[in-house]
Amino acid sequence: MFCPNCGKEVNEGTKFCPYCGKPLEANELKLSNITSNKQETVATLIPYRKKDKWGFCDRNRHIVIQPIYDLAWSFSEGLAPVELNDKYGFIDTKGNYIIQPIYDWALSFSEGLAPVELNDKWGFIDTKGNLVIQPIYDFAWSFSEGLARVKLNGKCGFIDKKGNLIIQPIYYWADSFSEGLARVKLHYKYGYIDTKGTQYWED
Repeated sequence: MFCPNCGKEVNEGTKFCPYCGKPLEANELKLSNITSNKQETVATLIPYRKKDKWGFCDRNRHIVIQPIYDLAWSFSEGLAPVELNDKYGFIDTKGNYIIQPIYDWALSFSEGLAPVELNDKWGFIDTKGNLVIQPIYDFAWSFSEGLARVKLNGKCGFIDKKGNLIIQPIYYWADSFSEGLARVKLHYKYGYIDTKGTQYWED
């Protein structure tokens, strides 16, 4: 099997990649067999590197998408960001470009939107390639629990899917939301905020 993050071959059954540390079990997808009502493990496509080019293979090491890209990331919501000639676009599981490579950088889709960089600023596109949040941010991360981290003037805050600033960019650092909380740093203090911006500081 291959690590979906770094593309290196690892032993079957390995839970964490010994090269980059990425968890590997998340790359298996449980699907119900309707006819037999049994659970079976179906492999997702995994980024695969051959010399200096990237493509995708299955868990049986069969190449599904030829290694023609300069860089490739894991599939999410049916699409994978790939780099070709210094530009990023998104392909489907058959290797077809669904979103043309016109972006300077791109991250994976989450909750129907993906962060993309255009002319040194970050915004968000939907799965059809529509620019739904204008590129005005210094950096942007994927959505989690309805909110996305963005960096503006060197500080982190959170926006909703309409681009509204829900939590003002006042934090020196912030993690994405998980189970209703996000870890943040303000000056020399660490703590957590909820999705309304209420702060909970550590002692």
